[in-house]
Amino acid sequence: MKNKVPYIVVTLVPAMLLLLLGLSSKGTVERLPTIATSSSSSVIIRTTPHSVQPLPIHTVGEITWHAKDYLGKDVRVQGYLLKKGTGYDIISDEMTGSPTYHDLSVMGTEIVRMRLMQKYILEGMFVANASSSTSRTLYVLEVSKISE
Repeated sequence: MKNKVPYIVVTLVPAMLLLLLGLSSKGTVERLPTIATSSSSSVIIRTTPHSVQPLPIHTVGEITWHAKDYLGKDVRVQGYLLKKGTGYDIISDEMTGSPTYHDLSVMGTEIVRMRLMQKYILEGMFVANASSSTSRTLYVLEVSKISE
């Protein structure tokens, strides 16, 4: 019986601590530890892929009217292609009309395949528009992914 106590203390207690630390972290957890024991009293810790939750989908207005909550972050936003520009496009919550400051300029290599008045879900980094000559919008989405 004396030999079983050190086995539990030496192998299972540290393994449980690692598991609890992995589950209690406040940041995004991409991998959780999987713990397996063998008959030789050793603990093997392997990481297994953990499905990452997709970003929530926001409207253009939700992002641009509350920009301080989203600046510098990856976001998913849905909207209509309102205007094609040179090196940028503008998406909006409305299918037609003139662009306003609260519409959103989008930039990236994938935007060339976008078509006017079609609804898209775009994912990318939300940043302030550093170049007012690019468009009349206050913000830019640096697009990394486009869905229809």
